[in-house]
Amino acid sequence: MKVFIDAVGIRNGGGATLLDTFLRCLPDRRPEWTWDVFTYAPELLEFELANLPETVSLHTGPASSSFLRRLRWVNHSVPRLAQKLDCDMILSFANLAPAKSGIPHIAYIHQIKAVDQDLLRELPFRSRVRFRIMRSLITGGVLAARRVVVQTDYMADCLRRLLPNDVTPIAVIPGVMRDGSNGLAVRQDFERCMASAGPLRFCYVSLPSEHKNHGRLLEAFAKVVNAFPKSRLILTVDSSDMVTTNGGRRVSVGQLARSLGVNQQVICAGLLNAAEVDHLYQNCDAMVFPSFAESCGLPMIEAMANQCPVAASDLPYAQEIASDTAVYFDPADPNDIARAMIQLVEDEVTRNQRVAAAAKRSRQYDPDAVAELLAQEIESACRTTSGGRTVSL
Repeated sequence: MKVFIDAVGIRNGGGATLLDTFLRCLPDRRPEWTWDVFTYAPELLEFELANLPETVSLHTGPASSSFLRRLRWVNHSVPRLAQKLDCDMILSFANLAPAKSGIPHIAYIHQIKAVDQDLLRELPFRSRVRFRIMRSLITGGVLAARRVVVQTDYMADCLRRLLPNDVTPIAVIPGVMRDGSNGLAVRQDFERCMASAGPLRFCYVSLPSEHKNHGRLLEAFAKVVNAFPKSRLILTVDSSDMVTTNGGRRVSVGQLARSLGVNQQVICAGLLNAAEVDHLYQNCDAMVFPSFAESCGLPMIEAMANQCPVAASDLPYAQEIASDTAVYFDPADPNDIARAMIQLVEDEVTRNQRVAAAAKRSRQYDPDAVAELLAQEIESACRTTSGGRTVSL
């Protein structure tokens, strides 16, 4: 089996983590297969794929991230290159799949802002336009695919509401726990930052985006500081990144922290590598996850694996991932977010129960087990007859 993986469109975040993990685990599950992986040019990426198995070949795709260039890549370049490389299957890993390929393909969908209609209505005007267009393109690729893969039942339900009945099969394959730190090291300045961060530490691992809800988290943290003045909140954003307050204002993280009087207690760590993310979880008292919507919620899985207690939004996506391992709150209410944060550090019984449950639950996100499920979907898609043609393994 020769698989073409289109990862053009993945630049950072959970998509990058998933891609890296699958490229390490899939070759172990199917050592006889080969993988041709296309990404953006290196200068457009905020992650690095290194030390991969010999059966994985990395290729450079478009040198531009422009929308029109991406469309041409997906619908013209991908099918042509897959045929030229004599590939048996296309795995469209970055949401957009070709509307017509001539080769069996699977669409891997993880852009929640394009498929969650409730979330889409809440986005700023320009973002709404952008993701409505993306939703239309995702739908076209999905209808042409042999299979669609998503990470949660919640994501599958969102997608089904956009599609005609009984069309492309949707497979729910769980999010994957990262496969170690891939030989990366923790920077000394980050180690020093964490060592001096104070006795009580909360963290939120997330890119800055409207639905990630950093603004209300900061407002909640100000209330936590009133009860625990020595507490710290570590964010994986820059102080200049823009967030939305509870009142709907758009301000930078630094400006909001100063206005709330917690700028000395908020640490903006910026983008962290895999080793630093693990170090963060292992040295924090709790991870807070106030996002309004997620295709999965990978940081919750990472926190569970590192035995870091989780406080999360009381929403279906979070309940599906974390189940009884988290303390839940209303993500629209800073008071309730603060209540959950304080409960995790004050109630030792609750904290210990959640950590014990997390250690057990995190096993279902084992990277090798999840990679095996994806490999089986690829095999199943290749066996499926479409238009009188069956692709042999």
